[in-house]
Amino acid sequence: MHGQDRRVLVAGHLRLDAPLRDLCHAQAKHLETIRDATLSAFEFLVESAFEQAVDAVLLLGQLLDEHPTPRACSTFRDGIEALREEGIEVLWAAPSSAEPNLLKELNCLPPGVVLLNDANPQAAFLANRETRMESRREVVRCDLMDPHSLPSREWDGHETQTLLRIGITQRPIGHLAQGDSLGGEPDRQFQLVLSSSPDRTHTTRHQQTIYHAPGCLQGLDASLHGPCSATLLRIGPDGSVELLSLETSRVRREHIEFSCDASVDEPQLLEQAELELLELFSQVDSGPARLLHIHWNIRGTLDWSTDWSSEKIQETLANRLPHTPSGIPLLHSVQRIPLMSGQIVACGEFLEEHLAEQYLQQLGEQLASDTSQDLEQACRELFLAHERSTHLPWQQLLAESSLRILAPRAGELGVRALQDQSRAG
Repeated sequence: MHGQDRRVLVAGHLRLDAPLRDLCHAQAKHLETIRDATLSAFEFLVESAFEQAVDAVLLLGQLLDEHPTPRACSTFRDGIEALREEGIEVLWAAPSSAEPNLLKELNCLPPGVVLLNDANPQAAFLANRETRMESRREVVRCDLMDPHSLPSREWDGHETQTLLRIGITQRPIGHLAQGDSLGGEPDRQFQLVLSSSPDRTHTTRHQQTIYHAPGCLQGLDASLHGPCSATLLRIGPDGSVELLSLETSRVRREHIEFSCDASVDEPQLLEQAELELLELFSQVDSGPARLLHIHWNIRGTLDWSTDWSSEKIQETLANRLPHTPSGIPLLHSVQRIPLMSGQIVACGEFLEEHLAEQYLQQLGEQLASDTSQDLEQACRELFLAHERSTHLPWQQLLAESSLRILAPRAGELGVRALQDQSRAG
């Protein structure tokens, strides 16, 4: 191994056997793929470790779902045993002791897994085997950064040279722009800081320190669109490190937005949809995905939304665009977004339109945000303020499966309610 690159595969949140959300309209033939998506992503991670000839696998973040299943625990055990049998080191920085303790009780935590926790906040791995009997060893060293207690430590009585020092934190780094840092003296001790906090992958650099969040192996809801991945670290003989993304999502989520006017007919709609999909198809067909879920946000005028409902467009796309060129199934969900600004709905109730527009504006500003708790709070505040003073179907909106699609759904259902009220009045 001396003089060669060393490879470490880093995986963020696994959430094995967790259910995927926002896919209630999926056909029966896709249910098995959806049900097994997280387990299949982990199995693909293990296969990739063999294919990439990695020396170690580093697990970060949440391993199990909130309600762990025997299938999830046994899948994890089998995968880790396969890695250990091939001589691949496995380190796990669990967010708490609960998951390791549960797996130990179930005999699903194979021996040889190095646990990084409060009792063992440091670990050295990838020791240079060819110099193991010499007076000096080169190692890659991992340290937990939370809390900032980093005591020095000697390794096996040998004089040890640290080739690369990696810090692991649960603090989020998704807010860091290029050149920003988490701050504090501990950060400067590491060439690489890995965060297990956010679900989305994120990488930035501050001086000599790289900050990286590997994200999760499989997105659970439509808010995590785009490829989910693990991260391959290639560590050079001089301690330099290169980060490579390795897609793992079996059910890939994508959001596509475009606008239509009242003159658009079905062939034109399909042509525009196909153009939007061309570039995406090339990415998906070369990846590990077995199902592609596309959520369409289609903007248009109020008169156009009367003739083209979300359900009608969704049915049209499903019939005409059922799969990618290589045969990967497509699952479409569609949301019409009425363009209401500056238009007066002919029902004599300006208050209704004003409230709907206020709702769209306030929630729309937060749709791209990762702070789903703030989004939910904004929803509920509007519901409580207006559920008795308007005919808009607030309770139906609140029952929608995903808050990420709630705002545009409010617009469409609100327009329908106003039109029904106008016709009835």
